[in-house]
Amino acid sequence: MYERYQRRFGVKTPYEVRSEALANKTPNQYPIAENKRIIKYKLEHYTGSSTLTA
Repeated sequence: MYERYQRRFGVKTPYEVRSEALANKTPNQYPIAENKRIIKYKLEHYTGSSTLTA
């Protein structure tokens, strides 16, 4: 399949992670890392908004 290795998946491709998740009852969790640039942007541009959950 595609060889798009992603850092948060270790040394697995998204296809391998998907296949593993379908095969197991409790699949491994691969949380998305916190992106500080996005959080900074939201704090600067949405400070008065009540929809911000960062």
